Amino acid sequence: MTIKANGYSLGILLFFLTKLTVHGQTTLSTALKEFNTKYDTTVYFKKLPILEKNVDTKFNNIISINKVLSQHDHVLLKYSGNQYVVVPSDFSNETLASLARNKSLDASIEKAKLSELPDTYVLDDGSNKREKQLNVTLMLIDDETKLPMIGANVEIPSNNLHYTTDIDGKIKVQLSPSAYKAVINYVGYEERAVDLLLKSSGTLTLPMRQASVALSEVLVTEKAEANLRSPIVGLQQLSMKQIKKLPSLMGQTDILKSLVILPGVSTNSDGVGGISVRGGNADQNLILLDDISYYNPNHALGFLSSFNPDFINGVSLYKGYIPPRYGGRIAAVLSSDTRSPNNKKWVRRIGLGLSNSSVSAEGPIVKEKTSIALGGRLSHANWMIKLINDPASRKSRMDFYDYQARLEHKLSRSNAIGVSIYNGYDAVNLLGEAAFSYTTKNAQAYFRQAIGTHTNINAKYSKSSYNSSLNDLLSKNPIYLITGIDNDNAKINATSLVKETEFNYGIEYNKVKIVPAFFATTAKADVSRKEEVRDVSLFGEVKKDLTSNLTINMGARYVRFSSVGARKLFLYGEGTISKENIIDSVFYNSGQQISSFNYVEPRISLNYRLNDKNSVKIGYTQNHQFLSMLSNTIAPTPIDFWKGADPYFAPQAAKSYFISYNTSSYKSVWESSIEAYYTTVDNVQEFKDFADLYGNQHLETDILFGSGKNYGVELSIVKNTGKLTGRMSYTYSRSLKQINRAKQAVINDGKWYPTLVDKPHDLNLLLTYNFTRRLGVNVLFNYNTGQPVTIPVNRFSDWNAGSILYYGERNAYRLPDYHRLDLSFNLLPGYNLKRKVKTTWNFAIQNIYGRKNAYSLFFRQKPFEKVITYKYAVLGTILPAVTLNIEW
Repeated sequence: MTIKANGYSLGILLFFLTKLTVHGQTTLSTALKEFNTKYDTTVYFKKLPILEKNVDTKFNNIISINKVLSQHDHVLLKYSGNQYVVVPSDFSNETLASLARNKSLDASIEKAKLSELPDTYVLDDGSNKREKQLNVTLMLIDDETKLPMIGANVEIPSNNLHYTTDIDGKIKVQLSPSAYKAVINYVGYEERAVDLLLKSSGTLTLPMRQASVALSEVLVTEKAEANLRSPIVGLQQLSMKQIKKLPSLMGQTDILKSLVILPGVSTNSDGVGGISVRGGNADQNLILLDDISYYNPNHALGFLSSFNPDFINGVSLYKGYIPPRYGGRIAAVLSSDTRSPNNKKWVRRIGLGLSNSSVSAEGPIVKEKTSIALGGRLSHANWMIKLINDPASRKSRMDFYDYQARLEHKLSRSNAIGVSIYNGYDAVNLLGEAAFSYTTKNAQAYFRQAIGTHTNINAKYSKSSYNSSLNDLLSKNPIYLITGIDNDNAKINATSLVKETEFNYGIEYNKVKIVPAFFATTAKADVSRKEEVRDVSLFGEVKKDLTSNLTINMGARYVRFSSVGARKLFLYGEGTISKENIIDSVFYNSGQQISSFNYVEPRISLNYRLNDKNSVKIGYTQNHQFLSMLSNTIAPTPIDFWKGADPYFAPQAAKSYFISYNTSSYKSVWESSIEAYYTTVDNVQEFKDFADLYGNQHLETDILFGSGKNYGVELSIVKNTGKLTGRMSYTYSRSLKQINRAKQAVINDGKWYPTLVDKPHDLNLLLTYNFTRRLGVNVLFNYNTGQPVTIPVNRFSDWNAGSILYYGERNAYRLPDYHRLDLSFNLLPGYNLKRKVKTTWNFAIQNIYGRKNAYSLFFRQKPFEKVITYKYAVLGTILPAVTLNIEW
């Protein structure tokens, strides 16, 4: 029964509770729960009619409990250690040995555990002060590990309030003093409906227990409702439980590759390289782990991401409305967070795969105060390369490793400090002709503080470094192509709740030093030639329910960006910017400002709920990008390099518009949405024909600028429950450029033409069938339009040079359409809670029908002979894999 929030009903409830206290009356079940909280001995019980009878005593030992139970034909039976279970009296005639084998008794104990948590929570600081509005913090934790429950959904139906817990497992609400019912949902946990009696401001901790039910029944049910209610248009979220079930290359769980099942997200052929979101280039996505930017988030040239799944909570992809706390990219933001280390007990994991293996451990140094997590991965795929029936290919090698650690200390219940590090290294030898190597190093210190009951502050300082080099192994005098980028970042972010309005605000500072691609005679050459840029941002956002059906998220980000010396800049005469038109140069000293840009970036998103199962969202976001990756390849590679905005490279500017319709069926079995978007981009970059990008001190002479536009419609249908679950996503989209500005060369006669990531049709179908609670099969089918390419359309002969190819318009042709079918089986751990070692098996078969999807085309010819076209496929055969994960 829901108790209405008014003074009359509150008075009746308080009078009733007072009477119970005076006479010492309480129900038997309540007395047992109080006994469990006070003593080391635990009594398990099911919901029985006798437990609702009133008793006049408080239990302080097993004898007193047995005395009362015997009056109602029940007794306590010792199960193990200090654990007892309430059973009917006739059970006592059986032996303990036979009862230990009694599965029905085990089942009743497990059910009793799930119902053991209290149903009513009282918040009362004992003071007599009367507050009209209470600032209440609800903190959700795992009852076993005591870790915060991030992303749990809390609903207070009587007030039509819906919340999602933050990174600390908390929500902050403002309510009148009264009694409320709260309904809590979280993936893989038993749904809880609890009564809250609120008499004062403060914090209530609500524990949750894992549900011993099939994961397919509770996988994403509450996510459907959360998406329906969330005011953020274009937000997609995946939990690690979902990601780990997907078929993946060599059976290895991959954060980035998992995103292709979402509408609007695509990647290059067979998943090599970065991801494209709604027609944006890979460099137009801000990829964050704990607010640290990753400039090359890939291992093995893009076959595997740098994010270790053993550490990740889940991922959030903002491909529509981008919250003001994020900036610097114009397409999308991929945000993921590492879990706080387990501060209750030690957990160890080992993952064994065909291409790489992993190991991790986490646990308390000081129980419930100081905890640490450690882990790493190591590749061992070269044995597979040796099996290739090609002597040249067997000269190749592909090695990588990474390791990371996080140490956290809780200063009190309301604040914590911590540090984390990450180090990743890759070395790739291609056919014995060229060698790549690249490293990523990150470090971060953070502090979290809860101020009172309505404000959380997160402060972080991080340093990151990415460096890469390429060596031509066939040259007699080795020459290295070197590039890199270093980033210092400081960010303070605060969240406050004031009268049911949530505010998010803060400040961020970035200092970036870029090593432009240049040639050196050693791999450890002097890299003092650096380009330095800085930016400082202020951001603020407000979230509020304007009415019972209308919620708004709106805010803005102010950014000041500047490029500084030491650096030499070339000056050009009237007309085009070209090498031939250089008239002078100017040198800027270290720290001296070269150029600056100031922008205000507004964002807004509205959610109008038509009813409990249907909503419409609209949004608008304005962004600027000050760092761009220069590349003339179809996929990101270690020799791509970054360039900051300056007098010749104006920041890219994007304006995006969104609208979506979202619906959910009864009990959220089905969820569907359709979303349309339109984005305009100014100062899009494109390279000239035969551009010289490497070692070029005046890059502006080989880069052209123009306009871009991306638009499309995305359809998503998801089935959340039942033995058969899955999702279907279809996207129709276009990504176009136009290069026709005055005083520079034009491309394709100044007409609009498709970018390299333009793929009008993109279809993904994922089906999961759970044979049992442990065994499930996943089928993933991908189809998309072929990637644009530029090909020779004619040739002419020259007696000195031979045949010369003449290329047609840029990106005027396409590769063949791409499609692939993958299959995987997952054998999950058993549900025996006493079992200490848990094993998970993943069996995967990629590219079941051996499709040779084209990654690229290249053309060769001998003098005065026909041109021969070659198609290059990355994954042109069936690829099986097996992975074993062990946890204890």
